[in-house]
Amino acid sequence: MRHDIWISSRFILLTCGSGRGDVLRKNGFTLLEVLVSLAIVSGLLVTVIHSLNYNLSIVERQKDVAIAVMLAREKLAQYNATGITEEKGSFGKPFDDFDYELKSYASTLPQVVVMELSVSKKENVKREKLAVSRKLYMKT
Repeated sequence: MRHDIWISSRFILLTCGSGRGDVLRKNGFTLLEVLVSLAIVSGLLVTVIHSLNYNLSIVERQKDVAIAVMLAREKLAQYNATGITEEKGSFGKPFDDFDYELKSYASTLPQVVVMELSVSKKENVKREKLAVSRKLYMKT
């Protein structure tokens, strides 16, 4: 009696000499199916990680901008009270990683001075100015 075995991707077909075949189901997945599913999952995982990192960088930047604006407003209020017109420096702890620069100049209107306070973060590689506040006041 002659036996023939035919192997396909899902089934093993066992035929006997009489031509009668029994189909045996194979358990598990093929290597191709596993590789395709791994490729899909890894693509999704890379997309999710990239999106998360991008959103975290936006949150960090917005936090720095909010801190810079609050520090600039505080310094301008302080300079209005003391009358200082030009100064550079950094803020005290816990904001010692922020620098500021105060400039004042006369405007085209009589008896009006423009005070400009720029705040930048020291860690920022581009040294971009995170906030610029301007305030007009009358000379006394």
